[in-house]
Amino acid sequence: EGHVVFHESAIEAARSLVFEPARVRGVPQASRVRVFLHFTPPLEASAHEPIEVIVHGGDLDLEDTRARTTLHEEDLERSSGDDLAETLTQVAGVNVARGTGDTSKPIIRGQNERRLLVLYDGIRHEGQKWGPDHPTEIDPFSAGSISVIRGAAGARYGPDAMGGVILVEPPEMRTEEGVGGKALTAFASNGMRPYGAVRLDGVFAAAPKLSLRAEGNFTRGAALRSPNYVLGNTGYMQWNAGAAVEYRWTFGHVRAS
Repeated sequence: EGHVVFHESAIEAARSLVFEPARVRGVPQASRVRVFLHFTPPLEASAHEPIEVIVHGGDLDLEDTRARTTLHEEDLERSSGDDLAETLTQVAGVNVARGTGDTSKPIIRGQNERRLLVLYDGIRHEGQKWGPDHPTEIDPFSAGSISVIRGAAGARYGPDAMGGVILVEPPEMRTEEGVGGKALTAFASNGMRPYGAVRLDGVFAAAPKLSLRAEGNFTRGAALRSPNYVLGNTGYMQWNAGAAVEYRWTFGHVRAS
């Protein structure tokens, strides 16, 4: 971005940056950092004064003046197998409204359904507003991070976000050649419910600028049981499938999912 006079210097500065991976208990973790480069127009710079380059790194949760909390991938792994509403209870001010089966919905500071907005990769999801037995139809396994914006700050997203906003962002696409992925399994004995999910990412030598992704999950269970009787209308089946393709070039990228 900016005037063409800065392009060559900006690219040279970006190529000279060196980063170390973020680590959790010594293990490298995928992460993102924003880098700001500030330049002085060449005509205003003295021949004896070097152009200053300032690099800033920060945390959106700390920089944002709104009440915002983000759950990153390591936070999401602690609640593996739970639905979206249960996962979000890690955030202060978020509770769960439970119905029959697994039709749980998030409540942010007492507001639910029609006053909450859910965005997955920028797309509005409104299934939880259709009725008391409709949950939020997003599996946390497909998320790379989930941000919760609480209170009136959600007004910027529209009148249906006065109670808060749930921003679900998918994981970053793979950029290195090769194939990788992630798999998750879980089992609940009450209702005999198995759960499985898998995600595969690939970049191939024949098209190194193209990233591909395929993912899906499935779970199915019988009715839940109390110590003395079966709980009616609690049988459950859920499946999700998704795919994405991203093409990168020098000045940007485009993704379809």
